[in-house]
Amino acid sequence: MLRVKDEARWIERVIRSLQPLCERIFVMDDHSTDNTVALCEALGCEVYPSPFEGVNESRDKNWLLTKIWSAARIEIRGPESHHFIVAVDGDEELEVGGCAKIRAACKPTVHALALPIVYLWDRPDQIRCDGIYGKFTRGSVFRMISPFHAFGNPRFRTRESSNFHCGSIPFDLMRQVAKCDARLLHYGYMEKSDRLRKYDWYRALDGNNRIEDGYRHMVQGDVPEVPAEWRQGIELMHAGPLELRPL
Repeated sequence: MLRVKDEARWIERVIRSLQPLCERIFVMDDHSTDNTVALCEALGCEVYPSPFEGVNESRDKNWLLTKIWSAARIEIRGPESHHFIVAVDGDEELEVGGCAKIRAACKPTVHALALPIVYLWDRPDQIRCDGIYGKFTRGSVFRMISPFHAFGNPRFRTRESSNFHCGSIPFDLMRQVAKCDARLLHYGYMEKSDRLRKYDWYRALDGNNRIEDGYRHMVQGDVPEVPAEWRQGIELMHAGPLELRPL
């Protein structure tokens, strides 16, 4: 399950990393202007163009989840299915060996799995490891649950009014998450130009978000006002000093 936009640089490696694990791959394309859709279709993905305008992550993911339920047509005889959904971004590659780790972790008692996200930084063989970047995990695998389950109809939700930062598993399953050490390699911050572009975009639409500390952590060391080393008066809430190490 992927919600993507203009991910042509990474999408092929992302999909190929998931194919040994997933029977089917469903993609919601959010008005891409590059060849993301063509690449996904060539790799056998089932692609749905977004019918929406504007940014609303929970809306989009709930819509795609409905499409998956309809297309999969999986008969659930009890309250739960033995099928799981892997929900990742279009710039997140499952590491080599990750498929086996996820299969082993999907035990009968497990409803959802949280995977470590490692952020490639400046080079494909280097990651950022200070602050939240060194310990970030995200629910990314969840069991397909019947709407008649005690949890109710599982839905994605954003915790903030900005419609950003929706989780990758339904909100009602977040209390049922187990850990799995299959890492997702995040390419979206690897290049400085992407970090600066995303920083400007987030600041324009959500610049007053105190929880995200103004998104300054995204560009630490990239702009003069957020230096790599801490200085008096500009310490960051979530990261820093900038620390990088080999992948």
